[in-house]
Parts: sequence; structure tokens; C-alpha cells
Amino acid sequence: LADFPNVVYLLAFDREVAAQAIEQQCALPGERYLEKIIQVPFELPPIDRVALQKALFQRLGEVLGDIPEGAFDQAYWTNVYYDGIDALIQVPRDVVRFTNALAVTYPAVRGEVNVVDFIALEALRVFLPSLYDTIRSNPDRFSGHTPDILNAGTKRSNTEFQFHDAWRNSLPEGLCENAQSLVKHLFPKTGNSIYGSDWLKQWRRALRVCHPDIFPIYFRLAVPQGNIHRSEITALLALAGSPIEFGQALIRTKAERHPDGLSKIWALLERLADHIQDIPDEHIPTVIQALFDVGDELLDPADKLYMLGPGNILRASRPVQHLLKRVPADQRVDILKEAITSGSAIAVQAGLLRKLEDEVTNANESTETTLLSDDGVVQLKTVWLDKLHALSSENSLMDHPELSWLLDTWQSWDGEAAVRAWCERVVSTDNGLLAFLPKFLQYSFLVIGERAGHDRPRLNTRRLESYIDTAVCAKRLTELTEKGVVPAEAEDAVSQFLKEFEMLRKGKNPDGFDAFDDE
Repeated sequence: LADFPNVVYLLAFDREVAAQAIEQQCALPGERYLEKIIQVPFELPPIDRVALQKALFQRLGEVLGDIPEGAFDQAYWTNVYYDGIDALIQVPRDVVRFTNALAVTYPAVRGEVNVVDFIALEALRVFLPSLYDTIRSNPDRFSGHTPDILNAGTKRSNTEFQFHDAWRNSLPEGLCENAQSLVKHLFPKTGNSIYGSDWLKQWRRALRVCHPDIFPIYFRLAVPQGNIHRSEITALLALAGSPIEFGQALIRTKAERHPDGLSKIWALLERLADHIQDIPDEHIPTVIQALFDVGDELLDPADKLYMLGPGNILRASRPVQHLLKRVPADQRVDILKEAITSGSAIAVQAGLLRKLEDEVTNANESTETTLLSDDGVVQLKTVWLDKLHALSSENSLMDHPELSWLLDTWQSWDGEAAVRAWCERVVSTDNGLLAFLPKFLQYSFLVIGERAGHDRPRLNTRRLESYIDTAVCAKRLTELTEKGVVPAEAEDAVSQFLKEFEMLRKGKNPDGFDAFDDE
């Protein structure tokens, strides 16, 4: 058939596949049939690995485009590629499938993910989709650091072993070793080595998929609402030379909210601590000045996890502490003194000084070095107290959102008499007393059973005894309550104060485990 002069037919096919098809469709011996119709067979040589890799790298370059300097770890890429990805790319068609997928997915997260990690994870999605789905569905099993209990030498649970053995045993035989190596590179804690919590900051800074905060971006192909974009960090760092612009950028971020109600500044301060080394030496005093000036404007009650700490006070002071490590020891006190004197963030300033004071105290019992000397801390506390005294004389201290925490610090550094005199003056009027008490109202989360829970108010009257005459104030508050003149914004604080005062009067400890069981 079709036996035309000067016509040659070129057939390109997989011999084994063609032979099987002939046997299944025609019930004829496939190999013998091919021998009848193929006069001159040629066997193509195996694909040249160098040519295949060259084609892949060229296409990857086209898809990824320009990568900012420092955003691509060549050594890490070499290990990831040759230990895992290389074995997945077998034929030219694999290059096309893989890079076509990247061309669609990567632009959506450019700049928000680690380039090497994203390429590796996309390789799993294209060539080992079952393993990819396992990772995506079990973030806690793969992302994060080695549990602290393992750092102490305890072995992993049987459940953990069974889970990881299950996905390893389901891998294709020829790709088992390479796939496991790829997973270990992407998620270090799945290997045999120990990776403690100190690795988290480094992983988040590098946008690694193994960090729990970054993990969702790789699978949603978008930064979750309320999270920090890398571009936001870059833009903030670009303002490091101007304390005013740097501070205004922080304040603008505070106005934005996570879906869970936390302000976005919470996440930005956490990420800023990861990028301390990216701030030029000459801009260190500028950034410290900005944080010591606007830091208290970043405080938000929503960011304070109930009774577990002063929230953004420590988050805003932590970058200052890390920046000081890069400053010569003989310049640190002068930089902080200037920042405290000209700045307005007395809570953030105190947060850092308390931390430095604790460091000096602990070092006196050991041979550890400290950021400041004992004398340096004393000097800075004196400067801070001078600023606080000025604020207290102007009555502007009452408006501070962390008044109770500041009073504790003031009392610790200046003695009880000065603080009590100020507090007694404030509560001498009914309006002052009703404005003062809500500053000490706190909430703890009470769990009922396994699921439900509610916020329990607390107002520790025993703590207030060093500030005011609680018995006299209780009598006045009772009279104000009976007259019905307690404003709505003070009702919870007044009610809780009177409740806990009465409990103490009857000899019942409000801090007891079952103190409020009858509610």
C-alpha cells in the first residue's frame, strides 16, 4: 500500500509500546509484525544528561527572570537539585511539563518564597503528586523545628515514625532515595539531625517552606491576608536612614488588621527582628531612635495575649537589643541615652532597660558578657526616671495604655513612696479613681471542658495596696455604685475590684484555683 517511487516513511515510536499495542489490538506477535514492516530500524541513544540539564536550566532562567542579589543560595540549590530534582527529570517532555507549571505558579508568589524551595516543591507536585498532597495536608509533621522534647534526647513517638514510614514506603522504587533527600532538604526536622527553635529566625528570613509562618504561602500561592509581604520588609528597611519616615511606616502598619483581630504591626515587628543584619551600621542609631520614639504608639490591647506579657513592648524593644550587639561597647550607652532623651516611647524604653538589667543581674552570678555594664544600666535608668517624672507632673501618664506596667517599673527603680504619692493624688477625685481602676483590669482565658471557654476578668486588689488605700477606695466605689454614677467604661473594673476586695476581706484567695467556681 502507498508504495510510491522516491517516497520513504519515517516512523518514530517506542518499540516496546508499539509491540504491546499490536498484540492487544490485533492478536499478532508484536515484535515479528514490526520486523515485517520496518526495513531499516534505528535505536536512538539514551538522552544526554548534560543536554537535558542545559535545557532545564535555560528554561528555568526564562521562567524565574531576574532574582535579587542574595535571594538565591547557589550552594543550597546545587544540593537540592542533584540530591533530588535531577532524578525526576528523565526526558525532554519532563522539562516542558515542569517549567510550564512553574511559569504559571511562580509569578503569583515571586519575592514571597525561597526560590530553591519553591522549585523543589513544584517538582514534587508535578512528578510525585501523592507525596506533595501528604506534605500539604500535614504542615505540623513537616514544617517547624525539632520538638524540644527531642532536643532533650527523647525519641520520637511511634505515631510519628509510622506517619513518615508510610509516605516513604509509598514512593516509587526508583525515586525513593531521591525523594527522601528532597524532603529532608525542604523540611530539616524530618531527618535524623536536631534542628532547635533557634533555626526559626534564619528560616523565616530566608522565606523557607519549613517555617510554619511561610509554609501556607507555598500551597495557597498567595500571602495569607494580614501577613507581611517581603516587599513590605524591603520598603521598611529602605527607610532606615530617616527616623521620622521609619516610625511613620510602623504606625501605618499598626492600622491594618489580621483576620483574627491582631494588628499587623505584631507580625512586622517579628519579621523586623529577622532582618537586623540587613540594616547598615550607619543607620543603627536612626532605627533605635525611631523605635524609642514611636514604639508606644504601636501598643495595641488586641496584641497582648491576655495576661501573658506586655505584648508589643517586648516586640518593639527586641530589635533594639539585637542592633546594640552590632555597636561598639563604648558607644552603646550614649546611643541609648540620646534615644531615651529625645524619644517618647517610655514603655518600650523601659522594656529594653529591664531586659538589660536582668542580663546584668544574671551575669553577676556567672562569667557571661553583657551588652551594658551595671553602671551603664544605672545611668540609663536615671535618664528614664527623669523623663517619667516630667510626664507624671503633667498628668499625661494616666493616658498611657500600659500604665500598670509602667507603675511597676517606676516602683522597682524609684521606690514605693514616689509612686504611691502620685497614685493617691490621681484617685483623690471620683473621676480620677474611675479612670484609674480600668488600667488594672485584665482577662484570663477560662477553658470549660475541651472546647468552650470565656474571658474571665481579674483585678488584683492585693497588687493595688502598694499604690492606694484599697479599703477607702472600696467604700467610695460602693457609694458610687449605689448612686448609679459609675460610667459604662468603668463598670467591669469597679465590679471586679469590689468582688476581689470582698473575697480578700473574707480570707478567700482570688488567685486560688477554684476561687471563682461559684460563678
